[in-house]
Amino acid sequence: MRVEGIEPSTSVLSGQRSTTELHAHIVRGQDPSGTAVLSTGHCSVLPLNYTPKNGKKNQAIRVFRILLLYFRKFNIILMNIEIIYQNKDFIVFNKPPGLLVHGAPYMKAGEPTLTKWLVKKFPEVKSVGDDPKWRPGIVHRLDKETSGALLVCLNQASFDYFKNLFASKKIKKTYLAVVNGSFKEKRGMIDKPLGIKSGTIKRTVHSSKMAKEAVTKYEVIKEFEKNGQKFSLLKVFPLTGRTHQIRVHLNSINRPVAGDKLYGGKNNAKLAPRLMLHALSLEFVGADKKIYKIETPPPSDFLIDFKNLL
Repeated sequence: MRVEGIEPSTSVLSGQRSTTELHAHIVRGQDPSGTAVLSTGHCSVLPLNYTPKNGKKNQAIRVFRILLLYFRKFNIILMNIEIIYQNKDFIVFNKPPGLLVHGAPYMKAGEPTLTKWLVKKFPEVKSVGDDPKWRPGIVHRLDKETSGALLVCLNQASFDYFKNLFASKKIKKTYLAVVNGSFKEKRGMIDKPLGIKSGTIKRTVHSSKMAKEAVTKYEVIKEFEKNGQKFSLLKVFPLTGRTHQIRVHLNSINRPVAGDKLYGGKNNAKLAPRLMLHALSLEFVGADKKIYKIETPPPSDFLIDFKNLL
């Protein structure tokens, strides 16, 4: 982690107990057969002698184990949210992969999110933002499987300031991406509007439906080969902030982000343990007129199969 232009105040919130909620049809007070289920705190669990009415005890055991693994996974995630930088107006987190930034009305109630953890640790954010019920303090977002620098505002004045910075493209965002394939040119720009693919939530460069300007620059840092497959490590600079912009733009030139099933397909998804996209840094002028460059290295799993790239 590096913060240039100002002394950081870093706090790693690991080892602390965090609470989360599990979600599954079978843990909402009763199972599909009508049998009551015990609930303790934020984690609902099945009683040890629980047997569904159809008598399939093994099925109940499997469900219990799945729920236990689910709880452990997200409990670990929520216990290891690193604060890269903090002052009275904003915080920059190192968001772990696999964690949603915020909820939405259509989501399952028990899905863990960063904002659930956020309002417990920083209750002042509950009233901050355009939609504080669902996105308290959130002025931009990262995809669930993307890791890296995420800025959250602690008061409304800060939110309004950073909302304007993002809208006026005065925040420089830099990402790292491992992509499938190699490049002839070591630098490039993709200037293709993004629309919504009809009948889906996917973004595409081939649709005019709700199309918006989208521009992405990239720079090849290193090219390498693994098991006969060519890869490239890129620095990526999105000049606009559209949903899935980097993923769609790189896929549009046949260089999908490794591990991306949604846009790269099943075979591409098998090339990496997760989406190989990391928000490396944010650069901006703060309301205090200081110049900030806040950077965080990728987590260990980002390069677990691509060692010695950096």
